[in-house]
Amino acid sequence: MQNIEVTGDSWDKVEVVPLGSGNEVGRSCVVCKFKGKQVMFDCGVHPANSGVDSLPFFDNINAEEIDLVLITHFHLDHCGAVPYFLQETGFKGKIVMTHPTKKIFRMVMQDFIRVTSGVHDVCTEAWLENALDRIVTFDYHQESSHNGIKFHSYNAGHVLGAAMWMIEICGVRILYTGDFSRQPDRHLMGAETPVVAPDVLIVESTYGIQVHEPREDREKKFTKWVSDIVMRGGRCLLPVFALGRSQELLLILDEYWSEHKELQSIPIYYASSLAKRCNTVFESYISLMNDRIQKQYDVLKHKNNPFVFKHISLLKDIKNFDDSGPSVVLASPGMLQSGVSRQLFERWCTDEKNGVVIAGYCVAGTLARQIQSNPSEVQREDGKVLPLRCSVHTVSFSAHSDFQQTREFVETIGTKHVVLVHGDSMNMSRLRNRLVKDFPYLSCHTPANTQVIKIPFHPQRICKVIGNNTSNAAPGSRLKGLMVVSKDFQHTLLEPNDLPTYTELTVSEIHQAVYVPLLKYFSAHDVEEHLSKYFAGVTMLGEDPEITQSVGAEDNEIVLVVAKCVHIILHQSDTTTVCIKWRSSRFTDIVADSTCVSLLCLLKPSTQEMPQDASDDVFRLRCMHKMLSQHFIGVHLHLGERRFTFDVEGESVTIIAPFTIDCDSPEIAAKVLAVTQRIFLSVWPIPEDFGWCGCGEDHQPSKIRAVSAGGLHQH
Repeated sequence: MQNIEVTGDSWDKVEVVPLGSGNEVGRSCVVCKFKGKQVMFDCGVHPANSGVDSLPFFDNINAEEIDLVLITHFHLDHCGAVPYFLQETGFKGKIVMTHPTKKIFRMVMQDFIRVTSGVHDVCTEAWLENALDRIVTFDYHQESSHNGIKFHSYNAGHVLGAAMWMIEICGVRILYTGDFSRQPDRHLMGAETPVVAPDVLIVESTYGIQVHEPREDREKKFTKWVSDIVMRGGRCLLPVFALGRSQELLLILDEYWSEHKELQSIPIYYASSLAKRCNTVFESYISLMNDRIQKQYDVLKHKNNPFVFKHISLLKDIKNFDDSGPSVVLASPGMLQSGVSRQLFERWCTDEKNGVVIAGYCVAGTLARQIQSNPSEVQREDGKVLPLRCSVHTVSFSAHSDFQQTREFVETIGTKHVVLVHGDSMNMSRLRNRLVKDFPYLSCHTPANTQVIKIPFHPQRICKVIGNNTSNAAPGSRLKGLMVVSKDFQHTLLEPNDLPTYTELTVSEIHQAVYVPLLKYFSAHDVEEHLSKYFAGVTMLGEDPEITQSVGAEDNEIVLVVAKCVHIILHQSDTTTVCIKWRSSRFTDIVADSTCVSLLCLLKPSTQEMPQDASDDVFRLRCMHKMLSQHFIGVHLHLGERRFTFDVEGESVTIIAPFTIDCDSPEIAAKVLAVTQRIFLSVWPIPEDFGWCGCGEDHQPSKIRAVSAGGLHQH
C-alpha cells in the first residue's frame, strides 16, 4: 500500500452557526457543517426565558440533516432542550454525552419538569424517557465515529462529567469547549489540553477579559461575608444551582464550620432534595475527581466520604422551616428566577440584618443580576414591590474560564481560527479584541444567534493506492483505477478487479449490442474503407471460427474491429445487416456511438462532391491551416515541411503536423495544444491509440507528443 497526495484548487468551508449562546449566555446550541456533515454541540434552554422562547432557534435548521449531537454537561442551559429536540423535530441521528452527565441529566430534567409542569410545556416525562433511551454514553478520550464524523472528548473541569468535544471531518478538526475551567478546585481537576491542535476552536467567552481572583482569596471573602451575616443575627441566602458549584460551596462551608466552633450552633441548610439524590452519583465517580478527594475517600470501606457533611442538613420543606434565628441556606435556582431561592429572598430581603451572597455567574434579565447593582426596590413574583434592605455580595466561584485561562489555552493549542460563544456582546467583543491584539495571526469571530460564519479550508487529501496498482505507483507515474471514497472520507485507488478483495463491492460488466440494417448490400471491404475515413484503427479479423465465435458471430459472418474495443459483425445476404457489440465503458460507449453514426452515413448520399484529395494529408494540412487561422493571427503553412509558424503574445510557436509543438512558454504551448487536439479530431481519422485524448483512461502509451522547450510533458 502506498499513499499519494491528491492535489487541486478546491476550497471547502466550515460553517459555524449558533442557534443559541451567540452574543448571549444561555441556551447553548452551536451547529457545525462541513462536507455535507452536520454536528450540533449542546442543546440547552435560556434561564431568563420560559416556554418556547427559551429554546434555541431550531427553525433555522433542518433537524433531519443533523448527524450527531454532542452534549457537554448537565446544566439546563446546555442540555435542557434535548427532550424537545428529539421529540418535536425530525432528528434521526446520534446523541452522545458522558456517563455521569447522563445520570445527572435524568435527575435535573425530572426536577425541571416538576417545577415547570403545566406552565412551559417544553418537556414531559414521556419525552424525557424517550431521550434517555436514545442517548449513548462515552468515556473521556474514547474515540468513535458516526457517519464519517470522528469524535472524542476531554475533561472540561467545569462540573462532574463536563466534556470538551473534538470532532474530525475529512481531516479538519473542530474543538468545542462548552463551559470549561483550567483551574482545579476542591473536588474537580482542571480542563485538559488536547494533544492535537484543532483547526477551529469554538470557546466560551463568559467572563470576557476579566481575570478571576485566586481561589484562596475568594474563599476568604466568601466565608467572611457568610460569617458576618449570621454573627449579626441575620439569615444568609446563597442562591445556587442544585448541582455543580453548590458541591464546591458545601465543601468550603462544612470545612469552615468545623474550624470555627462559635459558628457550629448556627445551622446550614441545603434546600434541594435533588442534590441529595445526586450525591450518590458523585460518590460513584470519585475517580473523575482530583487527588485531594480520591485520597480522602476510602472507596472499599465507604469511609470519609467528602459529600457526607457534618454541619449541613437537608431542608426538605420550606413550609416547616424553623426560621426563628440566624441560618445559612443554599437554595436553587441560582439566579432567583423562581422556586425556593426566590421565596426565601422575598421573605428576607426587607431586613438589613440579612444578606445574599451570589457565588456564580448571573444572566442578564434575571433577579440575581438585577440586585447586584443594589437597587432600592425589587419586584416580587406577584408584581408587588419590596424594599431591598439586605446586604448583597458577589464573589465568583463560577467554574468558567477567565481571560488568562482562555488566552493560555488558545496559545497552547495553536489554533488559527476561533469562534467565541456563550458571552454577552460586550464581553465577546472585548475578548476578541484582546486575542487578535496578542495573536495577530488569529482569525476570531463573534457571531450572533443564527449568524453563519464560513471558514475556508484547503484540506490535504491523501489517497491510498492498494492492490495491483501499487506496482505502478512510482513518483510522476500516471495511474488509473476506481476512486473509492468511504463514509469517513478516506480515499482509495484500486483496479476494478481488486474491488471484491478490498471492499464489499462487486464488479459487473455491461455488454451492449446495436443492430443497424443497411437496406442494401455492402461488402466487408466497403464497410472497412468507409470506417477508415473516421477511425485509424479498423481491422478485419481472420476467418478462423474460434476468433469469430468468441465475439458471438456465426461461421458465415465477417467481423471488423474498431479501436480494439468495438466489434462489427456483418451478416450479408441481399442486404447487409450490421451488429455492433462492445463492453460498456465511458470510452467504448463513445466509440460505439461514433461507429453507429458513421455507418448510417453509408445510406445517405453526399450532398457535396468530395474533393479529389479529401483523404490526402495535403487536404488535411490546408484544412488545419484555415482552422488555426481562426484562433491565431499570422499562421503560415510550410507545406513541404508539414510545418506551421506563428506568434502568440510575443512567443514564437512552431507546429509540425499533426501534433508536435515547439514553444518556449509552457503556458502558451498548452493553449496551442488544446486547439490542435480539437483540429486533429475534426480533420484526421480518430487514431487507434486514444491515450492522449484527455478522457481519463490511459488505453495505450501515446504515440503523439507535444514538446516545448519550456518542458511540456508527453501527453
